Amino acid sequence: MLSTVAALTGTVCLWMHMKGTPQTMQQQAEYKNVTREVLDFLLGKRTNAKLRGITDVIIDPGFGFAKAIAHNFRVLKELSVFKMLDAPC
Repeated sequence: MLSTVAALTGTVCLWMHMKGTPQTMQQQAEYKNVTREVLDFLLGKRTNAKLRGITDVIIDPGFGFAKAIAHNFRVLKELSVFKMLDAPC
């Protein structure tokens, strides 16, 4: 998909953060630092996109996907951390 987006010079929503599959994701909602883990995941995707020449991206921290309510609120509270990805969220 990234090569197609790069060829078309379009905007891409990077892979949404989620652990597991839709069937198993809520059983995998365990984190030492949810914001850091989501940031690391999206940073890797952002770096890969940049390497392919894709600069216009949107990030999705995946609220509600493989996260307990407390995780969602933590990520929301620390949403400003994602500014380092230089992309709308």
